[in-house]
Amino acid sequence: SSGINAEYGCYSTILGSAASVTEKCIASSLAVETVNCEEFLVKEKAVTLVRLQGCKRDSLRWASFVKCAKVTFDTTIARQLPSHYLGLCCILNYWWHSPLIHLAQWELNAFLAQAVSQYATDVTSLRRVLVSVVNTRAINLALQLARGAEALLQIASITGLSSDPFLLYNYFDGKLFSFYYYLSDQGSTVEKLCDNLPDRIEMFNFLMMVVQATNLSIDEEEEEEEEEEEEEEKTEGVKKETKKAN
Repeated sequence: SSGINAEYGCYSTILGSAASVTEKCIASSLAVETVNCEEFLVKEKAVTLVRLQGCKRDSLRWASFVKCAKVTFDTTIARQLPSHYLGLCCILNYWWHSPLIHLAQWELNAFLAQAVSQYATDVTSLRRVLVSVVNTRAINLALQLARGAEALLQIASITGLSSDPFLLYNYFDGKLFSFYYYLSDQGSTVEKLCDNLPDRIEMFNFLMMVVQATNLSIDEEEEEEEEEEEEEEKTEGVKKETKKAN
């Protein structure tokens, strides 16, 4: 079949949502979405998988990824992100703007706090972190994040991006999340969640800005690269036609 449903489609994956296709359609009052797996649109232009796989231009791969993952932050911001935070920001950005996912601000704070935590890269210190209360909602959100990470890996594979930024262990730890989820639920401020460390607070605020971004745009460098590629394609087309004529 040329169409695949929105639950499993490479380009229509609802990141991290546990709802079935039927449940999604009921919730949104929309018919089941189908896409053609051989071709899709980026900035109103058709992109085939053959063209994507043979493309040397990273900007097209990123534009294709953005189209598939439905994120709303632009390329300039993405390039400023430490690569190991990219996957987390993609999932949370989608969740934050999705009508199907209801994520409270304090829950978002918990996700970002565990990502920038000083314990995240220190196994010895992490062992000393004690989780006094494990919330079932926190467990469910962690499971949904894992599903979102799996979807991102599939999209990255198809669009030709490196899988490293989307590997779950790069940006998420379940124990840390439960720890900060409890603190955040108890009303801890951003400063307290970041242990009053200026560099952690700064990164936390930057990630928050990325997650809550709403303006998607393609930078000038990408536009120039796209124009160059189009010119190359036209030139190749002319050469092929000339060769056939001869």
